[in-house]
This record gives sequence, C-alpha cells and structure tokens, in this order.
Amino acid sequence: MDKLVIIEGQKKHFLFRLLAAFLFASAVFILGKFFLNTSISNTENFRISFLKLIKSEIYILIFAVGFSIVNHHHFNLKEKKYRKYFSVANIGYGKWKPIDNLSYTSVFLNSKDIYEVNIWDKSNNRFKVYFYNKEIDAIETAKHLAEKLNINYYSKNA
Repeated sequence: MDKLVIIEGQKKHFLFRLLAAFLFASAVFILGKFFLNTSISNTENFRISFLKLIKSEIYILIFAVGFSIVNHHHFNLKEKKYRKYFSVANIGYGKWKPIDNLSYTSVFLNSKDIYEVNIWDKSNNRFKVYFYNKEIDAIETAKHLAEKLNINYYSKNA
C-alpha cells in the first residue's frame, strides 16, 4: 500500500457553476467599469469609492468561491498521511495530517436521510468521503474504495 489515493469530490450542480461563473465575471466587470469611468487620483472621494468597491468585490468573490469550491480527499498511504483538499478550478489547499493504518469502509445513514461513505482508521477516526441519497450507490462506492485501498468493507447486514 505505498501509493497516493485521491478521492475526487463530486462536481457542483450545473446551476451552481453557472452562478459562480456569473459572479466571477461580474466582479471583473465591476472592477473594470470602475477604473474606466473614474480617474485615478489621491482625493478622499476616490479612496472612499475605491474602498467601497473593494468591499463589494470581496462579498461577490466570497459567494463565487462558495458556489464553486469542491472537496477532495487525498490519502498518502506510503507516508500515512491524509488531507482534505479544497479546490476552485486548479487552485486548491489542504494540510496533510498523520493517520493510523486504515481499517475499513462503511455506510451510515445520518439524521438527514443521507447515506455517508466513511473510511475508518485503527484509532477509530472517521473520514467522511462521499454522500448519497440512495443506499445502493453508497454501498457500491464503499466496496470500490475498500478494494482500491486494500481494506475491508463493513456492512451492517453482515
């Protein structure tokens, strides 16, 4: 088990990606329009207008990133590390954390009637890696992960 396993996050719904693209484009348009219609100066009015612009740009970009961020899971089995990797397009961030040896995968129905696919390690730490509405999809994914990671699949019915 000396490999890097990457569990890709599910792509956002088309409407979320469309809304994020619209917000990113709006941010660029507003910034461009401000500098085309306003002469750059060192007056107090310009600085106040610029700070208001930056404030609104920050809000727009926060919503755009929120609509486009994807969550991945990286398991470095050689160095026994794990990270939750957040990305927008090809830009991402995730901090490596040490893990014990992985022991099994399982499926759990949470209080919101969503099936969670979990990976457990020897210290009983749980890594939530997938969420499904249908149990059969969650079970198939958990079995596939168990096979890929060379660990057991735990079934509540077994």
